[in-house]
Amino acid sequence: MRHARAGDRVRVHYTGRLSDGTVFDSSVNRKPLELVVGDGNVIPGFEKALVGLAPGSFVIENIPAQQAFGIYNHDLIVSVDKRHIAVKGALEVGKRMSVEIEPGCEVQAKVVAVQGLTVTLDTNHPLAGEDVTLEIEVLEVL
Repeated sequence: MRHARAGDRVRVHYTGRLSDGTVFDSSVNRKPLELVVGDGNVIPGFEKALVGLAPGSFVIENIPAQQAFGIYNHDLIVSVDKRHIAVKGALEVGKRMSVEIEPGCEVQAKVVAVQGLTVTLDTNHPLAGEDVTLEIEVLEVL
């Protein structure tokens, strides 16, 4: 039986939970996730948890924030002139939106304040600073 290692394509089902048990994402009742271990398309803690697992394996991994969606970074709160933001509808505190920070580079941001022509945006990932738990079932190592 083949065990997953860096460079292997794997097919898995997973459920991600916050520390209070809230599910933030799951592939259960959907098509399984297929990924290449080590390609950086999932959080580092997820990839690390896959290494060494064989088809049929089921693990529960507690992943600290720095190996999940990153530590909350106050430097990622930025103020911009709202005339430079293309948005449908009103700019409301709490609204999540896509913002182009440089040509061809968009990030997701949350509006945290609107004062006159200035909009303050939090560009941290919504789960930054959160420790998470992943339940992972390996279906195939391809």
